[in-house]
Amino acid sequence: MKLSTRTTHGLVFLEILLVIALIIVGVLIVASAFDDVGQRARDAKRIAEIDAIQKALNLYYSGHAKFPVAPKETEITGDDAVSRTLEEELAIREVPKDPLYPAYAYTYQSVEDGSGYILKFCLETESIQNYKAGCENFLKP
Repeated sequence: MKLSTRTTHGLVFLEILLVIALIIVGVLIVASAFDDVGQRARDAKRIAEIDAIQKALNLYYSGHAKFPVAPKETEITGDDAVSRTLEEELAIREVPKDPLYPAYAYTYQSVEDGSGYILKFCLETESIQNYKAGCENFLKP
């Protein structure tokens, strides 16, 4: 009888450990699903913000026959020269910065004469059609 009592207590302990391990695995799975949702949401926000910046650049172009001149790559922070120019010209109310700035940043660089530009941005996922995860994404006029 004593042997079966010890075995029963040992099994109860192992069962508790197994249940705890399963709960931890479940929590990790749910947490990773929420993380992916957050990344996708930030990527969707980035695309909307890049679209707004591009529209502001086009509005600026329509009034000046050139884009803001910034021959060196400039981080778009809302406080940079390009942002201030677009805001002062009322092309956009407020130039957005990346949701995870400074870990990620939008960048702008124009051609010397303002005839063109490249607007770069990062994405965290592959969820946006025609773009890839990473910081190799860009738009041109």
